[in-house]
Amino acid sequence: MRGGPAESILEAAKEHIAKLKQAEIRLATYCEQLKSNLDAASFEDKKGILDMLAIKVSATPESVDIQGIIPLELANPQSSDESPYLLTTGQTLA
Repeated sequence: MRGGPAESILEAAKEHIAKLKQAEIRLATYCEQLKSNLDAASFEDKKGILDMLAIKVSATPESVDIQGIIPLELANPQSSDESPYLLTTGQTLA
């Protein structure tokens, strides 16, 4: 049977994967731009970047957790269904 629910799910998954691949390229570009400007940035500029990214750090003797939001234009400008931000989380363990 063609065009059934399984095919619809598969098509939606393919579209989602394509969006994720585009987001990966945008994220890499964003990181490169930020990285290239970071060395020349003043303390105030760096503080502004951390504020813009909403960086939150919590530390314990066992680990350090870092959360932030990377502004990406992932959403279709005509659609308000998706957020144009990417929530990121990192963790290190001692």
